[in-house]
Amino acid sequence: SQPSESSNQAPAPGGSSSSTAPPVSETVEKAKHISTWNGAVTDKYRWQQSLEEVTAEFVLPKCKVKDLSVKITNDQFVVKLKNEERFSGKFHDRVIVDDCVWTLEDSERLVVTLAKHRHTWWASVFEGDPEIDCTKVESTRKVHEYDDETQGAIRKIMFDQSQKAQGLPSSDQIRTAELMRNAWDAEG
Repeated sequence: SQPSESSNQAPAPGGSSSSTAPPVSETVEKAKHISTWNGAVTDKYRWQQSLEEVTAEFVLPKCKVKDLSVKITNDQFVVKLKNEERFSGKFHDRVIVDDCVWTLEDSERLVVTLAKHRHTWWASVFEGDPEIDCTKVESTRKVHEYDDETQGAIRKIMFDQSQKAQGLPSSDQIRTAELMRNAWDAEG
């Protein structure tokens, strides 16, 4: 199932953020498409992303799955409709091909989900396309979602911030004091 339009989107041109609801046809049209959370709308497709994957939607003429050829390599993407190339591009970064999937929805929307090789924010899906400002990406994550090494680094930073706020020594200062004490107490 595809996520609905994000509520943090700006109103449509000519629309407003007042309590007046948009026309039903506009709402239905928006609901047909993927959200553009942490992504954008280009003249060729719309896209969204998480740290783990990118989802892009391409609007095609009405067709059947058998009419489509979708080729995904670790850095390239090609879509053909009835043997005619409709779109191709080089990815912003590498993908894990075996974890990428695509579907044809409503016989006219190709939705492609790409598994990122590196869990980073992409400025665009394809090289040369308009880029988003990755510093404005909504990127909250829970500590347990990170690998063990990163979790340890986060906990150390949190501990050190807490110690500093209380006027107590940081973890590095505690470790240095222990080394000095052990060296002082050592025979020799």
